[in-house]
Amino acid sequence: MKLKTLIALATLAGSGFAATAAPITLSPDPTKPGTFTGSFLQMSQGLFIDEFDFSPGTFSGLISFVLTGVGGNINFLTSTVNDQKFGTDAGQDLTKFSFQAKVTADMPLHLTVFGAALDGNGDPFGEGSYSGLVTAVADVAAVPEPATFALLLAGLMGVGLTRRRTRSAA
Repeated sequence: MKLKTLIALATLAGSGFAATAAPITLSPDPTKPGTFTGSFLQMSQGLFIDEFDFSPGTFSGLISFVLTGVGGNINFLTSTVNDQKFGTDAGQDLTKFSFQAKVTADMPLHLTVFGAALDGNGDPFGEGSYSGLVTAVADVAAVPEPATFALLLAGLMGVGLTRRRTRSAA
């Protein structure tokens, strides 16, 4: 099975096949200011390379992508977002794939998904579909938690006590 998969992957890589969908608009979420979301559904057959473009407007921040097989036996292998590559780990459930990418407002989002729709024998000649959920959260200034301030205060007190003991001993 692995030999068949490798041969099919090499054939696909040589063919340069890619399916490009219409741009997907990420919509602002009114309940969470600065957050954008979008979803899509894609049909795939055999080995696939699917490309998606997103038009979220202008924002910088962390983008979360979640891909889930919804029909057939879909396995995700790798993905890229604006040339940032993400791969699956050994032993990972290949029917679900999630990752996060940092993006800036000066570049459009381009997602490429590489995977396989497997047939009943586990070979990459099946049909299936998958869905994707994209969540973009704009950069928000970090606000320290109260415990962080308490830890900082405890550390400063410890340094002060150490210096005081050092002066007393001298």
